[in-house]
Formats: sequence, structure tokens, C-alpha cells
Amino acid sequence: MSKIYLSNRRKSSKKWPLFLIIILILVIGFFGVKYYMAENASETKYSKLTYTFSYKDNLYFIRVLNDSKKIFMVKTIDNITFPDSFLTLSKNNLQDTTNNFLRGFNLQSDLNYYINLNDDLIKSFINKIGSNKSGINGFFEGLMYRNSSIFDFLTVDSYYNLIKKYDRSTNLTSPAVYVLLKSFSKYSINNFDKLTLKPLFDKPIKITIDDKIYYRNYLNEENFKRLKEILE
Repeated sequence: MSKIYLSNRRKSSKKWPLFLIIILILVIGFFGVKYYMAENASETKYSKLTYTFSYKDNLYFIRVLNDSKKIFMVKTIDNITFPDSFLTLSKNNLQDTTNNFLRGFNLQSDLNYYINLNDDLIKSFINKIGSNKSGINGFFEGLMYRNSSIFDFLTVDSYYNLIKKYDRSTNLTSPAVYVLLKSFSKYSINNFDKLTLKPLFDKPIKITIDDKIYYRNYLNEENFKRLKEILE
């Protein structure tokens, strides 16, 4: 009886290395598939992506140019109007605003995304990144100085779900978040401190047409031309 017991014990011990190898292969395969899906999603194949963020009375346009590995961050106030085309940038409709921004500067974009930011989203996002900054500047600085790694593909869904939690109307996708995180960690960045669209006057112009009153914040034309040269 003792001989049979020892034989079964030896057979059982020999199965453990094989079992561990199978588990290891499955784990590596899982991570490999996740990484492949993140790196080869359709969103990663496009040349130009535009992310439009609204926050309080300001708009932020993030242009990701994959071919040249550059990011342009443009900031402007809400309801500003291009001087010649009369196209207006408004937080009330980010899809139209993005199209107007692109038309106003004669820019091309393969994919456009729209995100409405609020204080709760920004605070949660900054905490997740691990930054000690705050506010809208802290949000973008967190993207710029985040500790990126090869394992970002494992955490991208958590960032995506966080954004969707606070902005259910966004058309953002998980691969689009991955592109944003990856590009901020690897591309050269032209910050909005140098790319701010400025109004012509400090206060909106009052215009009366057929007894109807309109208020317009026209874009400073010299400022517009300078930014247009940079963005082209």
C-alpha cells in the first residue's frame, strides 16, 4: 500500500509544473491580446484627431497629429466668432463647434471627440493620475506629466469609464482615450499658453438687427492669423 501511495504522489507532483506552464501561457496570451487590441485599434491608425473639451466658460481644442508626433492645445472663451466667416464656437453644441473650429482654421481631422468637463470629473481624473495639481490646468498638466508605462493598455478602460461616469453624452471611446494618453506621453506639445484665441474687445459687441439684439465676441484678427500659421 505504501508503494502505491508514493507512486501517486510522484505523479501528482509532476503535474504541477505542467499546470503552472499552462496558466502562464494563458496569462501571457491574455495580456498579449489586450496589448495588440489597444495598439491596433482603428483609432490608432488615423493621422489627425481632434478632442474638444468644454469647461465652464472656456473651450479647449486638442489636436493630435500622429504623423508629425505633435500636439497642439488651443484655448478660447465660449461664444467667440471668426471675423470673416462668422462661424461661432459655443459650448452648447460641441460637435458643431469642432466643425466650425476646423473650418475656421481650414484644418483636416479624421476623428473628432467631444468631452464636457466639470469639477468632479477633473478632481477624480487628477486623483487617478496621482497628480497634486487642481483645476483645469491640473487636468491637462496631469496628462502631460503622467507616469506612463507599457502597461497603459491595462488601465485605459478605467480612465474611459471615469469620463463616461461624469459625461454620458461624450462620444469618446476607450481606444481614443488610449491614443490621448499615449500621445501626451510621447509627442511634443504646444501648450495653450501660447495658443489662445483672444477676442477683439474685452466685452461682447452689441448688434441690433430687425429689433433683435445680438452679442458677439469677435476674434482678434491678428491673433487669429498668427495662430493659423502655427496650426497649419
